[in-house]
Amino acid sequence: GRGSRFSRKISFSSRKGNPETNGEGGASRPRRSSNPSVGGSGTSPHANLDRSITVEDDLVDINTCLRHAIYYRHFMEHLQKEYNSENLMFWKACQDYIKKFNTSKGKSAAVGMAKTIFTSYVEDGAALQVNISSSAQKKIAADIQKEELIDVHIFDTALSQVFVMLRDDLFPRFRKTEAFKQMLT
Repeated sequence: GRGSRFSRKISFSSRKGNPETNGEGGASRPRRSSNPSVGGSGTSPHANLDRSITVEDDLVDINTCLRHAIYYRHFMEHLQKEYNSENLMFWKACQDYIKKFNTSKGKSAAVGMAKTIFTSYVEDGAALQVNISSSAQKKIAADIQKEELIDVHIFDTALSQVFVMLRDDLFPRFRKTEAFKQMLT
């Protein structure tokens, strides 16, 4: 391994996909994605999350945390304690929206979902308002007013801004906690 004192293999029978080999005796490690919107959606918040991983603390990055149910849950618990869970909730809602929009037979269900995301996370004064630029917020607000402008990409700018916050601020703080270390043991 990489010399980490925190390492653990976790497997579930409902595993999706095959982990890659790390080239060191065939031990498996999480697959990574360069796409900031990795993760799945479904009826459960963890429905399409990969459930087979080998853990080394230095390999657990934000994409791993968003993709794997156990890490996602621990990260959400941490964010709830910091009063920042709306960011992860918005990220997840957008992932669900993208999936719904791309698989929906009609656009109407996705349009309703977009309006719900807007009123829950983007609109001024929303109970779970995320911290995004005013230009992104204004663009989404204008597009929401005209149904024909609502498309799969309506939240892309806001989603990117929230992902950067998760990756560069919230997740690094989580990695420094005792809860993160406990999650790996």
